Amino acid sequence: MKSISLALNRVSHAARHIGPAITVLSVDNLIQDSAQISYAAWPVGATIYFYISKSAMPPVEADLIDGTGADWSGSHVISGTPSGTPGPSGLSASTEHHLHALVDAAGARSAISSVSFTTAAPDLTAPVLSNQGFTIIDETLADLSVASDEANGMLYVVVSTNQGVPSAAQLRAGQDSTAAGAAYANAGQAVSQAGEQIISATGLTGVAHYAYFMQDDAAGNTSAIPGPNISDPSERRNGSIASPLGSATRPAFRSARSWPMPGSATARRSARPWTPTPRRARSSAASG
Repeated sequence: MKSISLALNRVSHAARHIGPAITVLSVDNLIQDSAQISYAAWPVGATIYFYISKSAMPPVEADLIDGTGADWSGSHVISGTPSGTPGPSGLSASTEHHLHALVDAAGARSAISSVSFTTAAPDLTAPVLSNQGFTIIDETLADLSVASDEANGMLYVVVSTNQGVPSAAQLRAGQDSTAAGAAYANAGQAVSQAGEQIISATGLTGVAHYAYFMQDDAAGNTSAIPGPNISDPSERRNGSIASPLGSATRPAFRSARSWPMPGSATARRSARPWTPTPRRARSSAASG
């Protein structure tokens, strides 16, 4: 996220030097359609007015105070310390804008101060999801995982007994590819950091399930939907549990075990062959 602090271009009037004044004016935290205004001004208790437009020429004082013709306008009551205001929004991306400000203290007004800034280019890059995996807890519960390269937006998951790939709209609605309600669906989980994301899926049954993931980022870009993450708790019924790709089985166990997707970070960290424990030979009672 960009941050720019800009020097004042103050229109000075000698008669106002002893009246209200703006001593610092900056624009920070620039993204594609919003920013943050910071300032220092006096006197305390007066009101500072802000006016953003694409014109470097300041508006007349009445228009600045009323916001007439502005792309964005606002005001703030001056406190005793340098202050920040709620950020302006709805600005055009990749565009030079001009912030004009003045202080009004019961009719006594400062000179108009101006700074220029340019908003960031729009985010057109969709999140990338990878390394999907699962941990089967029991026949009704599984922990699903997927890695994201973006730290924002919402992650959606659908677990279905239908192998068809749902659309983005169906994932957001918690539906499988037939538009029927999925065996499990979340209502969207906030993504606050990049890397592995974990979601617990409940209400599953003892049949094969297919998990699909999708992420909408904060800029409205939607990830591709990775191929299904497959689990088959029904295999427990004959004394074994399927690996993610059905290529091997393991004897049933009482505690949770993780079966990550091949190639995932979890698989590389914890891959370990299962070794059966030899049975202890029974001793025979002496005949007599």
